[in-house]
Amino acid sequence: MLALFDLLPDVSFFVKDRKGRFVSLNRSGCEYCGIVSEDEAIGKTDQDFFPSTRADVYRQDDEQVMSTREPIFNRIESAPGDEGSPRLVATSKIPLQDRRGQVIGIGGFSLQIERIQSGTASAMTDVINYLH
Repeated sequence: MLALFDLLPDVSFFVKDRKGRFVSLNRSGCEYCGIVSEDEAIGKTDQDFFPSTRADVYRQDDEQVMSTREPIFNRIESAPGDEGSPRLVATSKIPLQDRRGQVIGIGGFSLQIERIQSGTASAMTDVINYLH
């Protein structure tokens, strides 16, 4: 099923266990992490790929989704990657449960929704800078 997400441009798909370790990651997710293949991410966390401040926020979101069982749908945020990235994504996360109903991790995706080009109105640039 993961291969289907590789067919969608600008969609990063991921699955993490309760400890925040990657269990699955598609090609776009690998690009955000700066790696070539999913194998390089398995067992690692956001802390291994992103600035600490960002990784901490991602982990807080994951913990909230797992503890409350309330998903996050289409939250607009700056894309993972280097600080100052001109990309915005809509991120969604859901709790994943085993057959007994125990939360065992999260699944989610980020859809790239905006890319700021040179010469774009300064108001949008201000919004991006605020998000960072």
